[in-house]
Amino acid sequence: MNLCLMESAMKHCRHFFKSVSLCVLILLTTAMSLQAQTVVNVKDFGAVGDGKADDLPALNKALESLRTISQRPVTLLIPDGTYRLGLDENADTKAHFMIASHRDVIVSGGENTLLIMTSPYHQGVGIYKCTNVTVKNLAIDYDPLPYTQGMITKVDPESQLITMKVDPGYPLPTDAHIDAFSGKQGHSVGYLYDAQTNMKQNQYYSQYLRKQVEDLGNGLYRYKSSNVVRDDMVGRRFAVVGRRKASAYQVNDSTDCLIENATVYSAPSCGYNVASSTRITIDKSRIIHRPDVSGAPRAMSSNADGLHSKWCPVGPTLSNSTFTGMGDDSVNIGGSYTPVLEKLDDRTIVVQAHGSITNYPTDLIMASPGHDEHLKLPKMIKWNGTKVEGFKKHCIKLTFDAPLPDLVTWKENGNIKKCSQVLNLNACGRYAKVINNHFYNHRVRGILMRGPDSLIKGNRIENLSGPAIVVSNDGGFLTEGPSGDNTIIEDNVMVNIERSNIYIASSLPPKVRGLVIRNNRIENYGGDDPYGRGINGNPFYISSGGDLTIENNTIVKPNTGYENVPLIYTKNLGKITWKNNTLDGQQTQLEKDSQPIPPKD
Repeated sequence: MNLCLMESAMKHCRHFFKSVSLCVLILLTTAMSLQAQTVVNVKDFGAVGDGKADDLPALNKALESLRTISQRPVTLLIPDGTYRLGLDENADTKAHFMIASHRDVIVSGGENTLLIMTSPYHQGVGIYKCTNVTVKNLAIDYDPLPYTQGMITKVDPESQLITMKVDPGYPLPTDAHIDAFSGKQGHSVGYLYDAQTNMKQNQYYSQYLRKQVEDLGNGLYRYKSSNVVRDDMVGRRFAVVGRRKASAYQVNDSTDCLIENATVYSAPSCGYNVASSTRITIDKSRIIHRPDVSGAPRAMSSNADGLHSKWCPVGPTLSNSTFTGMGDDSVNIGGSYTPVLEKLDDRTIVVQAHGSITNYPTDLIMASPGHDEHLKLPKMIKWNGTKVEGFKKHCIKLTFDAPLPDLVTWKENGNIKKCSQVLNLNACGRYAKVINNHFYNHRVRGILMRGPDSLIKGNRIENLSGPAIVVSNDGGFLTEGPSGDNTIIEDNVMVNIERSNIYIASSLPPKVRGLVIRNNRIENYGGDDPYGRGINGNPFYISSGGDLTIENNTIVKPNTGYENVPLIYTKNLGKITWKNNTLDGQQTQLEKDSQPIPPKD
């Protein structure tokens, strides 16, 4: 009898545990299903996606509704379609579609989702003060376009005059957002392209247009240039940008965010801009000419850099992406120097105010006359705003916990560029990665790396004025830095770069140090670009570099006319390890194959 009771009890227990297990499984499945189903569709808030209706209110309402949803992550879906985001040019917002103070959010388009931005004075998609936000599968274009283009019909080289006939469907040069003299902040620059292929014509100067454009009637407009104008410019396509401070994708003060499978067709400034942010990744994304336009094909994409990044504690990472058609560099990553104006005592200095000095945990360094390395500063314990007699801009007083190293102040020498300069290593894009990208056929340079301890790997860079890769600071009007120390440059391919392919330089006293340059390939190099950094037809340009390793690089096939240009130009060198670098299959020697950098004319 007891045995039967025990068997019955065990049977009930088995049924009980099966029931409990089934309930747990159902609960887990339901939870996973709820998480997978936490999707908000902008169509449910009135978005149309026909390219005509103003869909901005619907997108904003849908985005705001995410704040009421506790389940995370939550996805905002913008299905296939063309969404026109109407925004007045004087609107009090930074971006058309502003994603601000969100966490654990995915904003996703479909396979063919296009956002049309209507104000050339505002960013496209803004990601501000966000954590773990992903934006993917979205394309951005601007209407009106932030540039105009047409064919050059007449020039006057002596008077530096260029007459163009605007291509049908493009903005007029007198439109307010193109015309630099319309009262809005900006400037106009013109670039020349082959009329058939739209290849950038680097043999001509970029045309800086500092006078009011003249409307000659019948679609003809005449510009006064500040640069050399040549007779053979007639018949070339001429694109004129009205550059504004508005990027297609802007990331500010954010952490651990991803932009994936994004496309930029046009932008008043940069395609992607990342500022004061940590661990931002841009992956599998594009800046390209929009392919489905009627009439004349577009000469350009974004007006400025592909990716411009400043003052980031860590990163960003740009990977597996394609950029072409921009009006400036492929990539520019770094921070900012600020000058030392006055020394109050051995632990206190006054510098020109800059947010990157005080906005983050500080790791301050200083470039100072007479020192060929950056000097590490003591711990900053206090800062406050102040004024310096005779200096009109805002200033901040910095107090440290120990005596400061030798420095030169603006008060002492009166030269804002020749005094000591302070920079925060936690606000300069340290540990950035630029890997497995393709940059081609756009204006000026490839990758400008100021952030130290970074990686430039596996990129293909082609058909540029050059240089292809720049590791340097800029102590001139940009005051960008520091200088990419300890960056690794490996496994990149550079093709048809007209000026120096790899350019290492410092315009401030500290040398560029610790670079490893290996396993790169340079081919079909040299061209007629008339100005810029480096030297035409030169693979390596090194000014003020030390502790460098350059090894296992392959250089082949200089373009016609550049066969005898030195392999490497040098100046103010420190230690360089040079080994197993070949030119057309032959081993090279640093002493034999280098020449001093010639003085500027």
